[in-house]
Amino acid sequence: MREKRFIEKNAHYWKEFESELRKKKSEPKNLSKLFIQISEDLSYAQTFYRHRSVRHYLNNLAQWLYLDIYRNKRYETKALLNFWTEELPSIMYYARMQLLWSFLFFALSVSIGILSSHEDGEFVRRILGDHYIDMTIANIEKGDPMAVYKKANEMDMFMGITLNNLLVAVRTFILGFFAGIGSLASLLSNGIMLGSFQYFFIERGLFVESFLTIWQHGTLEISAIIISGAAGLVLARGLILPRSYSRTQALVMSARRGVKIMIGITPVFVIAAFIEGYITRYTEMPDLVKILVIVLSLAFILGYYVIYPFRLPQTVKKKYRQEEMELHAPKFEYDATILRDSPQLFADTFRYFKAKVESKISRFLYLAFGYSVLLALGAKVLGGDVYALTHIQFDSIGTLVSYNDWPVMSGFNVIFMTLLFALIFREELNGKSWLIPVLKIFVLVSLFHLIFWLPDDWVALLALINLPVLIISVHGIIFHKKGVLSSIGSALNLISFSAGKFVLVTLSSYLFGFMLFWLITSPVMLFHLQIVNWNLPFSAETNSFITSSLGSGVMILALTISIYYLTISFSIFIDTVLEWRYAEGLKKRIENMSIFSK
Repeated sequence: MREKRFIEKNAHYWKEFESELRKKKSEPKNLSKLFIQISEDLSYAQTFYRHRSVRHYLNNLAQWLYLDIYRNKRYETKALLNFWTEELPSIMYYARMQLLWSFLFFALSVSIGILSSHEDGEFVRRILGDHYIDMTIANIEKGDPMAVYKKANEMDMFMGITLNNLLVAVRTFILGFFAGIGSLASLLSNGIMLGSFQYFFIERGLFVESFLTIWQHGTLEISAIIISGAAGLVLARGLILPRSYSRTQALVMSARRGVKIMIGITPVFVIAAFIEGYITRYTEMPDLVKILVIVLSLAFILGYYVIYPFRLPQTVKKKYRQEEMELHAPKFEYDATILRDSPQLFADTFRYFKAKVESKISRFLYLAFGYSVLLALGAKVLGGDVYALTHIQFDSIGTLVSYNDWPVMSGFNVIFMTLLFALIFREELNGKSWLIPVLKIFVLVSLFHLIFWLPDDWVALLALINLPVLIISVHGIIFHKKGVLSSIGSALNLISFSAGKFVLVTLSSYLFGFMLFWLITSPVMLFHLQIVNWNLPFSAETNSFITSSLGSGVMILALTISIYYLTISFSIFIDTVLEWRYAEGLKKRIENMSIFSK
């Protein structure tokens, strides 16, 4: 067919197709039908008019549709909004029984704490410790029972309380792996502590003052802990009641829902910590203001996490009733050229991590325990407190970055982190001139570690904010051959382009990364280290040194694996944003015409 005849015959389809694309709301059926026609015409033009303008026109027309689909699928803001207005409330609705059981069990635990304190005057000391009780009694005698909330400065309290509350909540959630018994045990412990603490003031005639002070922040804080208990029970349900799925598949699905609940209460902990750090300390505030804070907090918790899920239309809730998973899922193969929403990104991060971590673990073991030995020997040679450097747990992880006390640690940590990134991206560096990229990573890591020379008030927050920037910048150096400054600029540009998705990815990645850390450094591991200590045939000092070094190695290994998980998560985020922004994968598919083949 001559080109002129071909154009005359099909031009009306092409014009109609253009018209549909220009509409703000295209009719999917019409668009699909016309696209099939365009595909056929383009295939024909590829064969007979390869070097003619009609082929370029049809190619651009087809590309227009796909780029329109990709670029106008700017759903990160909508997805973020949907998460808070639809998905999380729907998940809370379907977890309503777990929430009820968590609340009832916590209330029972509080009652046990109150009754035990009433029957045994020394019970509260066994729960809260002599130091805290003696300090509080001294404050009461001074006429300021709530002075404990005024001791530290606002920022220190805010950061410390936020971290501590998140630790408690995540531990409560993770313990759901033990058939829910662990989550209930955590709720029991916290409930008894709260009950005995509150009764301590009741028996001294300070109920009203203590209630109005403690529950300003406690309303949000305790409610969030109860919800984290519900998330743990959701996790346990997948393990205990797998339905037609394998136990592993059911556990993965319930874990996703539980993680989303945990993401949903993270802002609550931040707000509660802000109130405790910046507002609770003003005990002289009028009681009416305190009551208002408590009532507003309670109204928010009941309104958003309890009432709103019931008021949500059934049609909306059904969309999130239960994630489905293939019973026989194919082997995971990562594709960097597809778009992923936040749930898909989280799922693929987990699947990629699961597929790859086994091949990396031996390298991580050598690096972590080698570094642990280096720290121990270095501390011994320098005459420092070896125990402080080697016996590290999460609560004292700051020891690793206490550069004012241990300046030499800065250099050690920069080298360690550079080697870690080199191991993570070892396959990508193979066959290349690896020295220049590794030196660039060294400079990036050095810049990142300048944070730890700042005043303690801001270190933790700045480190958490800048770690994703560091990881994304390293990715730019490895995959896009960028310089140090250009990689940082590119990282900030990518983050700003998809800020909503970045926030969700960051929260979920930190949450899951911490879960990995906690599982590896759990009390079970410490128990095994204690058994090792009992069976070593050396002196008590040598045994303690060895087990402390092993404990340090376990902690560093946990950090290493957690950073590896974060690196995977942000790498997939980068691929998604780049494909979304530039559609390079799509352009290649269109160019190769594989998408239009008959």
